[in-house]
Amino acid sequence: MGVRSYIRQHQPPWLGGCIALPVTPFEEDGQVDLFAFEKQLSFLAQAGCRALALGFPAGECYTLRDEEYRLLLEDAVLFFGGKMPVIAGVFAPCTQRALSLALIASDAGASALFCPPPPFLRQESAGYFSHVNELSKACDLPLILSFSGHGGEFLQYRELARLPSVIAFAQKTDSLVQGQLFLSALAPTPLLCTADTLLYAAGRLGYSSAFSALATLFPGKTQALFQKEGQGNAALQIALTPLCRMLDGSDGCALLKWALHRKGLCTPAMRLPGVMPQRDLLIAFERSLEQAKRQLCLP
Repeated sequence: MGVRSYIRQHQPPWLGGCIALPVTPFEEDGQVDLFAFEKQLSFLAQAGCRALALGFPAGECYTLRDEEYRLLLEDAVLFFGGKMPVIAGVFAPCTQRALSLALIASDAGASALFCPPPPFLRQESAGYFSHVNELSKACDLPLILSFSGHGGEFLQYRELARLPSVIAFAQKTDSLVQGQLFLSALAPTPLLCTADTLLYAAGRLGYSSAFSALATLFPGKTQALFQKEGQGNAALQIALTPLCRMLDGSDGCALLKWALHRKGLCTPAMRLPGVMPQRDLLIAFERSLEQAKRQLCLP
């Protein structure tokens, strides 16, 4: 049975909701803090998270060594014991590096790979097809690809969708219009959203899942925001939109770690070149966080 047929028959839960993006906690000496990492995993499990994704920018993936990348994936897979899907991000500057990360993720027991194009391939459709094809041949995991939302790329993605291991495309954009055209053109292929500010609209327009930093803070509320039905969703959108805007910004990774630090789940330490934002931004973020918690009646 092919990967696509298997996925369609078994309906994996992470293709039906929000996927959390945990941060990577560090100790004072710069080592990965596995104790804090497992506290974060425990919180996500207890709060109703359905799936999580590691090796993403929210987890400072570009600063992780191979052994740390493997350690985090193995720890998460072991922690959940197969009860929660663990998606591995393959963010790499070249195909060779992506292949190395993909093999590590496969050995660690990841459920799927998220494979954005290397920077130099973003405008080269044939190059991205070759990149994905190499990953598909080297690794038996299902692949989620990146979709920029620009016109003129549909032919490229039609070809990519024919690869048996490709099961979904994730869109990072400020507009869902192109995504809807894409969804119509490739109806059998689930389309995911990766911008928290678009969660409310995406759920109503037929997007099946969303990678979400907000889901790392409020898994249950984020799932409700993303669902198509529910009388309280408009109020949720009003309460959470300011946070979504900040988490989608250039300082989103640092702000997410700061919010988890305030929950007692990790320290705010980051690896260079990442740094905590200026105090005025942290104060503005904390105000938005407290306002959202009051509106959502959270402790």
